[in-house]
Amino acid sequence: MIIPGISTAMALLEETTAPYDLSILCKEELRLQLNEFPAVDRVSPVRRVQAQLSVEDYSQSIEIQGVFSSFLDLEFIAGGRFQDDTYMPFLVMNEAAAKGFTQKESEEPHKVDINTVLIMKGLGEEREVRITGIFRDGLETPVCYMSFSTASRNQEQPERLEYLLHLPHKGDAAKTANLLVKRHLNVQLDQNELQRWDLMKSQIWQYLITAATGLCCGYVMIWKQHTNDEEQEKEEYMGLLSCGFTKNELSRIVPIRIYILTAGCVLFAISIFMMYRCVN
Repeated sequence: MIIPGISTAMALLEETTAPYDLSILCKEELRLQLNEFPAVDRVSPVRRVQAQLSVEDYSQSIEIQGVFSSFLDLEFIAGGRFQDDTYMPFLVMNEAAAKGFTQKESEEPHKVDINTVLIMKGLGEEREVRITGIFRDGLETPVCYMSFSTASRNQEQPERLEYLLHLPHKGDAAKTANLLVKRHLNVQLDQNELQRWDLMKSQIWQYLITAATGLCCGYVMIWKQHTNDEEQEKEEYMGLLSCGFTKNELSRIVPIRIYILTAGCVLFAISIFMMYRCVN
C-alpha cells in the first residue's frame, strides 16, 4: 500500500505545484483589483485570434493568444519575447507550433525558426508576421502568443474582457476561483480536473489509513515478539560469549534487531507523513 500511495501522492503534488493561468471575464475597470488576490502573481487581458499561418507551401491553423509581453515567463530555446505596441505583429510559439507546419500533399512537417516571416490570415486581414522566440513547455499541442494591442486590432471592444491570472501553483486555482465568484466574476475553471484531484486525494487517504494501521499493528507485534523471546536471547547471549565476544561488545550487538526494526518503522512513518502532506 505504501508504494502506490506515494506514487499517487507524488503525481498529485507534481500537478498541483505546476504554474497555471486562470481565465476570468470582467470589466476593464476591475483589472487592478485582480492583483489583490493572494495567489495571483500577474495579470493580463487576453484576445484570442483564430488564424492561419503559412510559409512557402506549408501552413497550419492555430489559436493565437494576445497578451501583455510582461505576462509571459517562458523557457526560450531561441530568441525572446516580443515588444508591446509594435506596428508589425511578432509571435512567440512553443516547439509543437514551430514544428506543426504541413503541406496538403505531404504529411512531412516543416519546422520554422526565429526571424522567419510568416503570412498570417486573421483579424480580418492578411499580413506578414515575424517569429521572435520559440519556447519549451513540454506540450504536444501548439501554443502561440502575440501582443495584446496587435490582437485587438479590427476587433470591437467587448463590455467584459477575458483576463488571465497567473498562479504559481495550480493547486490554488479552486480557492482563488471561489474568491473571484464571491466578487461576482465569471471564472472559467476545469471542474473535471478538480474532481480528479479529489478522487486522487480519496485514494491517498485510503492508502494512508491502511498504512498507518499496518504500521501500528506491525510495531506492536514486533515488540511483543521481542519481549517473548527473552529466553532465546539469553541462549544467543551465552553462545556469543563462548565464541569470544565480550559483554561490552554484546551490549552493542544484541539490540541491533530493535534498531533495525525501529528504523524501518521510522521510514514507514515518514512515508505516511509525506502522503498526509500531499492531501492537506
